[in-house]
Amino acid sequence: MFNINHLLDRMRAIRNSDVGLRTTTQAALKKHTNIDVPIESIQVKSGRVSIKNIPGAARAEIFMKKTQILEEIKNNTGSSKIVEIN
Repeated sequence: MFNINHLLDRMRAIRNSDVGLRTTTQAALKKHTNIDVPIESIQVKSGRVSIKNIPGAARAEIFMKKTQILEEIKNNTGSSKIVEIN
């Protein structure tokens, strides 16, 4: 018999992995700012999201809505691993 808890644990691990966090961050950025940031431009390290190679106006809009984006990431991942956007 298949254990559903095992499947859910695997899904949480994928969602909280580096690629999962980057994908979740990308979706949150798109939802709140309508800016499509390539996944290659997003880096997650030590609880901080770094976004590279985007125009200054896009960066300013991201920082204006930073708290909403961080809350969205927290709600989607179920943890507060991401605490800052640079």
